[in-house]
Formats: sequence, structure tokens, C-alpha cells
Amino acid sequence: MNSISRKLLNAVSLAASLMLNARVAAAQSEPITTRSGIYTDAQAERGRRAYLGTCKLCHQPSTGAVFEKHWKGRSVADMLSYMNAQMPKNDPGSLEPQQYADLAAYLFKMNAMPSGPTELASDLSALTSVMIEMPAKAASSTTVIKPVKQQPPRKKGD
Repeated sequence: MNSISRKLLNAVSLAASLMLNARVAAAQSEPITTRSGIYTDAQAERGRRAYLGTCKLCHQPSTGAVFEKHWKGRSVADMLSYMNAQMPKNDPGSLEPQQYADLAAYLFKMNAMPSGPTELASDLSALTSVMIEMPAKAASSTTVIKPVKQQPPRKKGD
């Protein structure tokens, strides 16, 4: 290989390496949110069972606009802290930390936030930077079609 070809190959290799490093750095700097797949389906199922056994007696799961009003833009740690301090109503803080995380996973599932390969941690300090972000709203699939006003049939000779 001559020196020009070697220099060109080195330049291309360097450029490819820089581009790869930039992509990795960008991916690492993206914030983690509830849209990042921060819980597993199995964890949400455990949370559903915990909800049915402990929470359903007092209230429905917080979903949709109600959930969004209270939690959008706040951290997952905020939500788990609230749950631990306030629930269950008759004995706040009586569940294990993992049970509260499982219940949060169930709420995320109920609010159409994607699951992922890793369970939601129960360690509040690990969740202070994980923000609650609502799923993207689906485009409306309902199209309003105005009915065509039909004219009465014409009589012959009109």
C-alpha cells in the first residue's frame, strides 16, 4: 500500500471513529424518562397484583389526564416518595420498596409508557433524574365525514 492510500485509509478510519464516538456520547447524554422503557412487563404484572390486593379497595389507578396533571415533568423518585408516604391509606409506608416500584411500573403500563428489558429500581437516589414523560399522543384516527345531502328524486318532466 502506498503512503497516499495509507493516509487516506487512516483519515477515513479516524472520521468513522469520531462519528461513532459522537453517536455514543449523544445517546449517553439523552435524559432517561418513562418513555425509555424503565420497567419490565413482569414487574408491571407484579404491580397489578399488588394493586388488586392492596390499593383497589381505596381507589382506581391514576391514569390519563389525572396521572398527567399530577406527575408529568416530575421525577419517578417524587412519585415513589409520595406513594411511600401516603399509601396504603390505612398504613402508609408498610409495603416493601420493591412493591412500590412494582406499583409504579403498573401505573406506567396503564398510562401507555413502554416497558423495557430492565426492572425499575426501588432506590430513590437512582430515580431522581428519571423524569415522568407522557407518551406521544396518537394522531386521531377518526375522520369526520359530512354526509352528502341527497336531493329527492326528480319527477319526469321537471
